[in-house]
Amino acid sequence: MSNSFNNNYTISDVSSRDEWETYFKETEFSNLLQSWIYGEAKKKNEKWKISRGIIKKNNEPIAICQWMEKSIFGLFSVVRVNRGPIYLNKDLEHEDKIGSY
Repeated sequence: MSNSFNNNYTISDVSSRDEWETYFKETEFSNLLQSWIYGEAKKKNEKWKISRGIIKKNNEPIAICQWMEKSIFGLFSVVRVNRGPIYLNKDLEHEDKIGSY
């Protein structure tokens, strides 16, 4: 799935661990809470639904983000983003960081 927002930005699903790990290794400031293994542990042990995406500006990857979703009593869902997104380029403009949210 690919969603477009703010005209220049898109987010596409990342479903392959290899693809995620490739981007994750490119980040300068990665963290455990955005790692593949952390998401898988939360899915297995706490029943969170895990989604991962690559954020692009003008079709160029700028960040990755992992988010977790859990239904509460079947009435509503809670979505968590722990310490993300993480950026692929340390020199990314402030406007692009804001735009990726």
